Amino acid sequence: MGLLDRVWKRGAGGDAAADASVSALKRKYQAVLQLIEGEHVRVLNLHVEGGRLYLKGAAPTEESRGRILDAIRSVTPGDDADIVADITVG
Repeated sequence: MGLLDRVWKRGAGGDAAADASVSALKRKYQAVLQLIEGEHVRVLNLHVEGGRLYLKGAAPTEESRGRILDAIRSVTPGDDADIVADITVG
């Protein structure tokens, strides 16, 4: 079970449209979410709202933070991304 699966299971409300939105974002950002786990990022907040994935976390190093941000840019290079990520170091 992935990171988003664990978070979504806690707050799942059974809304089919919301579930479809989460599934689409999960597929799109699967590599990023796996990297976040692999880099041992302390996830402070992860949720889907209005068709966007919101992520707030603390990476252990600046290099780790850079790898995560690069991974996000590789999936969604534009400014109109459907992910909002606030990754700090600490």
